[in-house]
Amino acid sequence: MKTRTHIIIIALLSAALGAVATLLIQQAKEKQFGKNWEYGNWRKLSLILDEVENNYVDTIDVKAMTDAAVTAALQSLDPHSVYLPPVELEASNEDLASNFEGIGIQFNVPNDTATVLQVIAGGPSEKAGLMVGDRILQVDEKVIAGTKTPQDSMVRRMKGPAGTKVKITVGRGEEMIVFDITRGRIPLHSIDAAFMLNDTTAYLKLSKFSMSTWKEFAEAAARLRKEGMKKLIFDLRGNTGGYFDQACRLSNEFLQKGDLVVYMEGLHRQREDFFADGRGNFQDVRLVILQDEHSASSSEIFAGAMQDNDRGTIIGVRSFGKGLVQEPVNFTDGSGIRLTVARFHTPSGRCIQKPYSDRYAYDIYERYSTGEMSSADSIKINKDEA
Repeated sequence: MKTRTHIIIIALLSAALGAVATLLIQQAKEKQFGKNWEYGNWRKLSLILDEVENNYVDTIDVKAMTDAAVTAALQSLDPHSVYLPPVELEASNEDLASNFEGIGIQFNVPNDTATVLQVIAGGPSEKAGLMVGDRILQVDEKVIAGTKTPQDSMVRRMKGPAGTKVKITVGRGEEMIVFDITRGRIPLHSIDAAFMLNDTTAYLKLSKFSMSTWKEFAEAAARLRKEGMKKLIFDLRGNTGGYFDQACRLSNEFLQKGDLVVYMEGLHRQREDFFADGRGNFQDVRLVILQDEHSASSSEIFAGAMQDNDRGTIIGVRSFGKGLVQEPVNFTDGSGIRLTVARFHTPSGRCIQKPYSDRYAYDIYERYSTGEMSSADSIKINKDEA
């Protein structure tokens, strides 16, 4: 009986000492790393992934699980911090590049067959004789029509280094035609149109802020100046943005020396101001800017700089509302992330980023439903900034 009591007392003491030791360890870690020490250095996430790898009932796809974890983690931040797998990253970079290498067509895939929507003027496909409406049946020896081939796989098969050849088989009406196409370097222009409306007023439509935007603008505007441009209607409708530096360089063309273009700052980024240097060639041109609900990011930087410096008149509805700056981080497997590192502010201090919410993606639809797109009286106005 005494022996059993002894064992019970020892067990209780051991448990108590263990609890005290655990508490002391917990307190020591909290003192060193903070109250949520388990989350320091992503410790809990690492522990969970180790448990899955070592103990899960079936074989796991580490790559797929890693991508899923990264995607889910970034989704908890803001709508513009995203993970891009290799194919999506390449497409994203290409969209804002000044050129790419391929055959020079745009296509869509209705009913599981790629149909040519546009043949880029002067490109390899136009020279070979491809036409809008052609149905792409086969690339080299691979049949892609009616085989549920993913669109990105079709793109990869058609693209390739300039100078290499690819055989494209298309259906045109009842005919089946084979084209041997030599891939080339395809220019991508950000200016869709630039012409004189009358003797003194010019119109310029900018579709995006790509690597070549400022250069394209400088050339087009110089030509319009020679044709008599005194006033410019600058159309940013549908322009979803692009490179930050191109928005700053474009703004510089219209502002006086010392005018603030934009500033940005974030928790880990000190405030950085961007000023005009006074060397812009179009400081005397009267400016009217057209925008719509799809004008975003760099478009809003440019429009905000013109508006806050009383440099131009804005005509249109409320712009998209993206005031965040993304920084690219690329990985060796061709994937990457776009991480929001700062907010940008117009010269008067406005951050035009709209609130994050579950309805973020439906904001434009809600503007229509509330009447904002058809009645000026329904437009939301921040009275603190009015």
